[in-house]
Amino acid sequence: MTNLRTICLVLLLLLPQAWGLTVERHTVELAPWKHNEKEFILLVLSDLHAAKTDGALMDEVVKKGLAEKPDAVALLGDYRYGIDPAHTMPPAELARRLAPLAQNKRPVLYILGNHDQGEYAAELERAFASVGFSPLDGRSRRLRLDRNRSMEVCGVSFIFGAGKSHVVAKLPKKVTAGVPRIVLAHSPYVFLKNSFPSVELVLAGHTHGGQLCKPDGTPLRPREKFTPAMQRGGWHTMPSGKKLYITRGIGFSQVPMRLCCPPEITIIRLK
Repeated sequence: MTNLRTICLVLLLLLPQAWGLTVERHTVELAPWKHNEKEFILLVLSDLHAAKTDGALMDEVVKKGLAEKPDAVALLGDYRYGIDPAHTMPPAELARRLAPLAQNKRPVLYILGNHDQGEYAAELERAFASVGFSPLDGRSRRLRLDRNRSMEVCGVSFIFGAGKSHVVAKLPKKVTAGVPRIVLAHSPYVFLKNSFPSVELVLAGHTHGGQLCKPDGTPLRPREKFTPAMQRGGWHTMPSGKKLYITRGIGFSQVPMRLCCPPEITIIRLK
C-alpha cells in the first residue's frame, strides 16, 4: 500500500508539471515612458525543444499565446528537441505551426540557442523567413506603440564561451533618449554578471527553471555557472540595477520530464 501511494504521488507531481502549460503575466514600468498610457504586450516563448510528436503542444502554445492579444512576439532560442536531435520536429513544420503568431503583421522576433547549431540553424532560419519571422541576433528593431512612444529591441543569440565583449559588439552604440532598450538573450549569465547601462530590460531563457525541482522550487540538479536562484528563473536585478527576467520555457533537455517546474508562456506588459 505504501508503494502504491508513493507511485500515485509521483504521477500526480509529474503529469501536470510535464504537460500543464502555465501563463505567467508580469507588468514592467519602463522609466522613459509616462504613466497611465497604453500598455505594450509582449509574448515571450523560449526553449520549445520541439519533438516530432509535439505538434499538439506547439498548437496549444500558439493558441494560449494569441489569447493574450500580444502586440509582438519574442522567441528566445532552443527550438531543437533537447533529448535526441533525430526526433526533432522539422524546421518547416515548426515554422508552419508557429506561423499564426505573425498574423495581422504582428512582429515575431527570434534569436537562436545553444541547441540551434549548424545545418539545423540554417534550415530553421529559412523556414522562419518563409513565415515572416525576423532574426534579431546582432540587430535591433524599433517597435512603435504610438506617435510618441517606441522601444528598441536587440537580440543576442547563444555563442559558446561568449562574454561581455561579445554582447557589447552585438548592441548598437547609439542610444536614443526616451527610447528604452530591451534585449532578448538566450542565456542570462553574462547579463547577471556584468553591467550594461544602456539596457533597460533583459528577457532570457536557457535554464528551464531548473526543470527538475523540489516542491519549494529548488533545482535538484546543479548547473555549471548558475546559482539555484538563477536556474529557477523569474526576476533578477542586474549589476546596473535594471531588471532581467528568466522564463522557465516550454520543453526539456537531457531527461524527458519536468518536476515541480511547469512549462511557461510569458506575457510581459510594458507600460
